[in-house]
Amino acid sequence: MNRPSTLSFITTYRCTAACDHCCFRCGPTRTEQLDFEKIAKYLNQATEIPSIKVVVFTGGECFLLQEDLTRAVEYANDLGYITRCVSNAYWAIDNNTSHQKLKPLLRAGLKEINFSTGDHHLKYVPLENVIRATKLACQAGLTTVVNIELYKNAKTKSKLRTIFSNLKKDYNNL
Repeated sequence: MNRPSTLSFITTYRCTAACDHCCFRCGPTRTEQLDFEKIAKYLNQATEIPSIKVVVFTGGECFLLQEDLTRAVEYANDLGYITRCVSNAYWAIDNNTSHQKLKPLLRAGLKEINFSTGDHHLKYVPLENVIRATKLACQAGLTTVVNIELYKNAKTKSKLRTIFSNLKKDYNNL
């Protein structure tokens, strides 16, 4: 019998982007979101399922929850879960802002982060934000994944492959 290993929270349907292909139909005008109390209630219920090891906070854009996200990550971490956030990196506008956004989550015990990007996302979040956030997350020791929307003639994948290959070469030469 397969048992669930991951619990995902769609923390909010609000997002800084309004991608046409969004599977949850998230966007800037959506207001639905979970508060910390509801998240904590569901996390407590999840402790009855011992196969769950990872808790994912996604959206929309989970970073819009701000303090509630940090509290949720800390609470899940205290319960023994590996925690992951999924973000479009809208907040990574410069190095200082990026550090300020990630620092509380790192202190709360965040272990993994996924960044979503692609040609459609770039209408709302510059690729530089994703690159900056990815570099910072890797430097902070987070398991880091960049998810790229793929379709015929998409350009973002090849751009990122080149950028990250060069970063890897620079890192290996240290």
